[in-house]
Amino acid sequence: LVLLKKPPPKSRKLLIIGTTSRKDVLQEMEMLDAFSTTVNIPNISEGEQLMEALELLGSFQDKERLSIAKAVKGQRLFIGIKKLLMLIEMAAQMDPDLRVSKFLSLLKDERALSPHLL
Repeated sequence: LVLLKKPPPKSRKLLIIGTTSRKDVLQEMEMLDAFSTTVNIPNISEGEQLMEALELLGSFQDKERLSIAKAVKGQRLFIGIKKLLMLIEMAAQMDPDLRVSKFLSLLKDERALSPHLL
C-alpha cells in the first residue's frame, strides 16, 4: 500500500494496473483510492465475444478458431478475460493437434462453457 501511494521520482511516470474480481476487498484494504481510474470489463457471455477476443489476442490459428467457433455456437459462456488468458496459455502448452480440444475441455472444467443451448 505504501508503494502504491508513493509518487514516482521527478521526471518519471508510473503506471500501475491492477485486476480483481473483488473490488470490495480493495476498498476494505483502503487500496482502491490509490488508483485514479476504475474500468469495469464485463465477462464474455457470447460465442461471438469469445471469438473476437481470441482473434484480437492472436490466440490460435484461423483453422483452430473456426473449430472453437463451431464448438461454442449456441452454448452459454461466462468467463472473465483474466481467466480466459490463463486458459489460452494452458492450451498453448499442448501439442498443436490437441490445443483446441484442450482449450474447450478447460472451458468446460472451469464451468465457463455450458452445454445448455441459448
